[in-house]
Amino acid sequence: KLVVEGEPPLNTIWVVDGKEVSKDEAAAINKENITSINVLKGEAAVKRFGERAKDGVIEITLTKPN
Repeated sequence: KLVVEGEPPLNTIWVVDGKEVSKDEAAAINKENITSINVLKGEAAVKRFGERAKDGVIEITLTKPN
């Protein structure tokens, strides 16, 4: 299970392998399956995901099965 310390803003966008998911769906991911986590804030988030991403984006990439 992925544990998020602290509380990201309510409007944070969660993206797993390019698909937007809920915070609960992201939290249910087995941390052993995560390749990387990228946090986008401010202008970088808005540039990539639009104005609705102004509170930030947490982007998770999972390990691909063989």
